[in-house]
Amino acid sequence: MSLLELLLASALMSIMAGAMATMAIAVQQSATYNDGRSAALQHARVAFERINRMITTAYAAPNHPGVGVYVDTLGSYRYPDTLIVWHPTGTPANALGPPQICECIFYSWDPASPGSLIEFSAPSDTRTIPLDSTLQTSSWRATLNSLKTASTTQKTVLTTLLRPCTVNGSGLPSGMASTRGAVRFELVTAPTAANLASYSAGTTTWTNLPWPQGMCGSQFGIREVWVRTELQLMPSQKAGQADPTGQLPLPFFGSATLYYQMTP
Repeated sequence: MSLLELLLASALMSIMAGAMATMAIAVQQSATYNDGRSAALQHARVAFERINRMITTAYAAPNHPGVGVYVDTLGSYRYPDTLIVWHPTGTPANALGPPQICECIFYSWDPASPGSLIEFSAPSDTRTIPLDSTLQTSSWRATLNSLKTASTTQKTVLTTLLRPCTVNGSGLPSGMASTRGAVRFELVTAPTAANLASYSAGTTTWTNLPWPQGMCGSQFGIREVWVRTELQLMPSQKAGQADPTGQLPLPFFGSATLYYQMTP
């Protein structure tokens, strides 16, 4: 072979080797990214199954619907990231509520590690906690924060892939964290507490309350408690993502519903 032919063959081999290397890198990056997405999906599935099972088997009373959501507020921004489920192991201490803290299961991000979603409980705490509008006070923020960090609190980590977010703004309320996990709970009840108050005041009849799917009679009504959950999880493997900081969260949405009977 002439020198020219050798040079042309070497050039072609170099081009082919470069193309193969590029393809191999792309395949490896794609596989790594897909592995991360699969891990995030599995974490979300496990977290939703655990939360939903507790909600659907919760205990409820007329003025305490079995589930409560604490909402931190900064200006016009809401952070509904602490879920409380009334789930006693036996007969509750107060059948009509409010529940005791030791009868409740809590879900939120971990102050010590905002990237972790935790389930926690305080089995020895007999203080009562309201599951109504009186929950939304700064004193309850302090109580819930202390429960999250107390040495006697029992914690179970549901996922370590939660996206940590920075709360922007000056003058944060006392006890409100500047970095928190990206989890959100929204609670919807039908009839609402306001609807039930209008019945108690005599301005609305029992059967005219907005019972879900008309499930009511003159002596009963089926109340619906609906919890929607959003998790933003980070893929466990960040190699190959377009954003070099890895801040490409995957949103996951879940919901669970509790039904219980009420009487006039």
